[in-house]
Amino acid sequence: MPIDTHAILQQIDEAVSEWKDLRSRSKHDDCSDQPDNEITAVEVRLASTIDRFSPETSYHKSSLQKILESQTYPGTFCQGS
Repeated sequence: MPIDTHAILQQIDEAVSEWKDLRSRSKHDDCSDQPDNEITAVEVRLASTIDRFSPETSYHKSSLQKILESQTYPGTFCQGS
């Protein structure tokens, strides 16, 4: 089955767009003033997107795993720029 690059890029763009929207509504870099359920929804979307499209040996997939293992509160993904 051929890879539909356009569909993959569209899904990635949509996940990043959700993150940017959440960050734009936040007064704080870690999105701590946003509802936990919204933070978690964005984090799950980003994590599943990385997991779905990254090869098993990818740096991105191994970094995601480390982030998920160390996360102790909502907002871990929102701390980037």
